[in-house]
Amino acid sequence: MTKIKKVSRLYLLVSIVSVALMACDRNMVYEEIQDIPHKDWLSTDSLVFRIPVSDTTTVQNILFNIRNTSSYRYANLFLFVTTTSPKGAEVKDTLEIPLADDRGKWYGKGISNTYDLRYPYRRMIKFPFTGIYTVSVAQGMREKSLGGISKFGVRVEKANQ
Repeated sequence: MTKIKKVSRLYLLVSIVSVALMACDRNMVYEEIQDIPHKDWLSTDSLVFRIPVSDTTTVQNILFNIRNTSSYRYANLFLFVTTTSPKGAEVKDTLEIPLADDRGKWYGKGISNTYDLRYPYRRMIKFPFTGIYTVSVAQGMREKSLGGISKFGVRVEKANQ
């Protein structure tokens, strides 16, 4: 078998497994994860997520997905979050997310020196309007350049009642 055929088969297998795993996650309504360029989150850079909402009756949770490396120098992460409704109303939050305990043990799941944490931002909510909600997230750590955060995402899922 040629090298190209092996790579094609491997790619096909990985794609099928990925689709199957996503199909099993029946509670997920929306999820987007963005890379932080060079694992260096600048204080001037906001991550913007556009969440399409068509259901105003289901109770849902909004979670943040954070991937950090062991080179991250802090036990927490401060965020400035602005949520804008389809009608233009804004809600601004300052949020502190603990990433490690007092002894420096990282929360979340880790492989090698990388850790993934899913943190609840809003629980048991109903979106009041249909349309596109915009969530803008900036790091609030008072550093111009914040190293060690490699990915950040937003997830909306149906709440278990």
